[in-house]
Amino acid sequence: MRAGELIGKGVVTTDGALLGKVSDLIIDLGEWRIKELVISLNKDAALQLGLKKLFGSPKVAVSVSYVSGVRDVISLSTDVASLKSAVRQV
Repeated sequence: MRAGELIGKGVVTTDGALLGKVSDLIIDLGEWRIKELVISLNKDAALQLGLKKLFGSPKVAVSVSYVSGVRDVISLSTDVASLKSAVRQV
């Protein structure tokens, strides 16, 4: 799979919550691998994670270690409540 194919894919948690869409990738250039996914959160997910942004949707970085599968959407191996401590706003 090409990295560009990940951009725009929806991201879903184990509890079925659609977080938003992948808007960017953070790459470790030393190891030449994707380190984190940058997700543009939808309104509901942003509220659940306690994040706000004045204009546009908030974006968070999530480690690829949380990715459990990639098909039509990217599945994470955690629920929204647990994800709150695992994301960082970018």
